[in-house]
Amino acid sequence: MKKDIWVLMEPGQADGYRESSLALLHPCRALADTLGGTLTAVALFGGDVAKGAAIAGAYGADRLLLADREALDPAAALASLAEKEHPWAILAVSACETREYLPRACARMGTGFAADCSGFALDAKADCLVWTRPAFGGSVLCDVVCPVRRPQIGTVRSGIYQQRSIPRALPAAVSRFTPAQGDSPRVRVFRLLRNLAEDGIDLENADIIVAGGKGVGGAQGFRPLRELAAALGGAVGASRSAVDRGWISGSHQIGQTGHTVAPKLYIACGISGAIQHLTGMLGSGTIVAVNVDPNAAIFQYSDYSVVGDLFEVLPALTREILRH
Repeated sequence: MKKDIWVLMEPGQADGYRESSLALLHPCRALADTLGGTLTAVALFGGDVAKGAAIAGAYGADRLLLADREALDPAAALASLAEKEHPWAILAVSACETREYLPRACARMGTGFAADCSGFALDAKADCLVWTRPAFGGSVLCDVVCPVRRPQIGTVRSGIYQQRSIPRALPAAVSRFTPAQGDSPRVRVFRLLRNLAEDGIDLENADIIVAGGKGVGGAQGFRPLRELAAALGGAVGASRSAVDRGWISGSHQIGQTGHTVAPKLYIACGISGAIQHLTGMLGSGTIVAVNVDPNAAIFQYSDYSVVGDLFEVLPALTREILRH
């Protein structure tokens, strides 16, 4: 059986594709190579042929399935397309749009749906994907499998994977299709807006994040974090506990119910390390944790652990950075 992998490309700025969709192509490229299948980028909402092929190819896709017009009912369009081509798995980024139409598409195809996952892996022995997702409010992680029905369909949280283009990659081969039209859609996307934090920095694409939790003690406690972030050229994030207390706006929240991020450097300040927060930042390159509690759970996941008062540690670190 041919085991092709599809990645749904969500529309982005300037007639391109959403950065998180492009990032998802990288792990799917490795998956397709392991299975010996083709990696296909699927654009249900149309777009420019040459630009789409170049972008999809640059990020690892062998083929671009491009709608010749916008799919008014993406659930019907995807189901019809999948029934003709029989992909082994379909992946997409978890977003408002995919949350709306993918469950309906799965119902049409009679297959399962793993939503809002923090990752996936191939179980070669069982010949299926194992999806990992938070459950019970983020207190535990569970594995989800669809052992019988195909295609296997799931969404992965934005920020889990990093964008990686392939040098000198060829454009993807283009196949055009006319999307099937089902029922009148209940959701239409008229304009895509970035969800930016108050400082204008896109958390999900920031290379450096300095995040604060309950240990900052109050709204004023974020001042040394902002100073350190400014010195590093990074962004300020927060745990849910800090947001719930009204110390910082929800646009800064990182975790299961906030942003999922994967910066090169993540500095966690006064954050205990609850699973709800960890699921949103464990994809970070280097994790530095600052906490007065030597037994804080965050230290189990950090590359560098500093047991100390963040109001002493952060200003000293900021001074050293500015001095150099």
